[in-house]
Amino acid sequence: MSESSHLVFALLDMTLLTPSNFDENILTDEIDLKCVFFWGQDCPNCDVAKKSLSTDVDIVRLRKLNWYHVNVYDHFDLGTRFGLYGIPVFIFFKKGKSLGRITSFPGLERFLEAIDRLLAR
Repeated sequence: MSESSHLVFALLDMTLLTPSNFDENILTDEIDLKCVFFWGQDCPNCDVAKKSLSTDVDIVRLRKLNWYHVNVYDHFDLGTRFGLYGIPVFIFFKKGKSLGRITSFPGLERFLEAIDRLLAR
């Protein structure tokens, strides 16, 4: 399985983003919370996040997010655009505005707590 077809991308119905489709998918007036997972191939911490999200996918799905992913090694300019210094990074958007980010992967429990706080806004 190639990195861009990792199981978590299918399980969470993540849309692959590139510079050509990023703005039209993310910077919209939609009220739904969007999460963009910035990752890279052969990134150990990215693999931990993917495995954790895949293992507990039913719990993750309860959050009703729209999920997207960007391989920053393939699309370095998107990493630069958002000032990424390391990966994985999860950036959350609503109504075209960034609400915040989770840098690194703090473990599933803390990750979901942060999402719950964003959803409560």
